Amino acid sequence: ERAELQLRWGQQELRGKPDESGHGFGKFVFAVYSDEQVDTDRLHISVKFGPRLRRRRSEQVAVDLGLARDGERNTQSVELPGIGKLEVTAWTEESCQSEAHMKNVSARFRSLLRQAFAQKDAEDWTGFHETYGETCKSLLFLFVGGLMTDHYPGYYAKNKTHLGAHLGLRIDEIPIDTEMGVFANAQVIRDSVHKHVEQGGSKIVLIGHSKGGVDISVALTLYPELCDHVYGVVSMQAPYWGTYVAELISRADVLVAVINKLFDALFGGHGDCVQDLSYKRRMSFIREHPYDGAKVPTVCLGSYADYGLGSMTGLSDLAGVATMKAGADVVRKKTGFLNDGLVAQVDAILPGSDAVLVPDMMHTEPALFIPGTRYHPGPLTQVLVSLLIEKRERQEDQGVI
Repeated sequence: ERAELQLRWGQQELRGKPDESGHGFGKFVFAVYSDEQVDTDRLHISVKFGPRLRRRRSEQVAVDLGLARDGERNTQSVELPGIGKLEVTAWTEESCQSEAHMKNVSARFRSLLRQAFAQKDAEDWTGFHETYGETCKSLLFLFVGGLMTDHYPGYYAKNKTHLGAHLGLRIDEIPIDTEMGVFANAQVIRDSVHKHVEQGGSKIVLIGHSKGGVDISVALTLYPELCDHVYGVVSMQAPYWGTYVAELISRADVLVAVINKLFDALFGGHGDCVQDLSYKRRMSFIREHPYDGAKVPTVCLGSYADYGLGSMTGLSDLAGVATMKAGADVVRKKTGFLNDGLVAQVDAILPGSDAVLVPDMMHTEPALFIPGTRYHPGPLTQVLVSLLIEKRERQEDQGVI
């Protein structure tokens, strides 16, 4: 059997067969990450391995290449214990950067967040309205909830109170079934957008947390006509590329059968709400329906948390350790990636988006307020909306949209 090589470059996946000089058995999957997307037609990857690399087993390898520019080559050696050494080389042709690359806006996020907290403490949001208020007058902000969040008391409460009561923005929530799969919810999002457009004609901002962000991305790719009515998207900790937790469940037939029965009997839902978030299903969908951040301005929040006992400073941290530490440990052990307890930070960034990367946020914090949190959901959402407006204006100035 010929070896197959898979690579994930930033938010893009590449596949290929080794040339005829290569030898080996099995499949080797490389995750090669960069701060930006590149034109894959101008990206070159070379992998060399020694004679010991002939063991029949699958390997996953993460390589940080620090890509060189303009034809220069950068090589990293990767030692696989008991198997051998790989030499991975990447080089690009001149001007290979994609027009729809991810932009890291974390520094801008931190600056705006300090301002938002100061405005909240003073109960004075004049600064926000002076900068963003005129744009917000013509927008409707629609929230989309995450998995099973119909049953979370207080979910999105602080977000909606802050945007609606404090900032005076027009808000609503799309009535998805949080125990249904992404395709069913995408139809609900489509219908809700059309309904609101017919009623008021406003441009819409879609705000999704966790699976809600995935549901939004599926709706916009399956029903591209929605893009004409959507001003932009705010996605918080959405497992766009999948999550290992769902992948693990989907691999066990017994667990799949149990979950299908439980969701049907208890909630009238379906186990697809979990399985649709597996790496296998997400990558299969993305290959056929890739998200285009050039068409719909998008701001993504991706985070990870320590969950160590030594890092606890309050009730919020204690709740996180109690509910999410086990999941965080499993994801990190199996994938090697830092995560928020359910979603790896790298899997939460949609193609073409402006990315906010946060090092100390649990998966529930953007939408479920717990005393002691470092990120109050209200000011947090205000800042992400501000970043979205800035991104939209930048893309308009560039003639992208």
